[in-house]
Amino acid sequence: THDHSDHIDPWAVPRLAAETKGVFVAPRAHRQRMLDLGVPADRLVAINAYETVEVGGLTVEAIPSAHEFLSVTDDGLYPFLGYIIRGHGTSCYHAGDTVWWEGL
Repeated sequence: THDHSDHIDPWAVPRLAAETKGVFVAPRAHRQRMLDLGVPADRLVAINAYETVEVGGLTVEAIPSAHEFLSVTDDGLYPFLGYIIRGHGTSCYHAGDTVWWEGL
């Protein structure tokens, strides 16, 4: 959801990348960070707010999160994301870290 150590964990991410075949979905703003932590490029889906991707039979939609306040880079990248994950007849909203903002 964002590049704080309790979300992009510098200990767990390399282990998960090495010991599983899982696909990682992460903010495009932090793509390089994920690669630097050992996530193979072919197992990394870098997504920005308002984009939707299909991963392993699930649909993942990224929405901005306001980590204290809504933030976007000069390049239009959102460094804090939440995800709506849909599949198998159900859905889940993973907010990351967010406060209420009008776009939720």
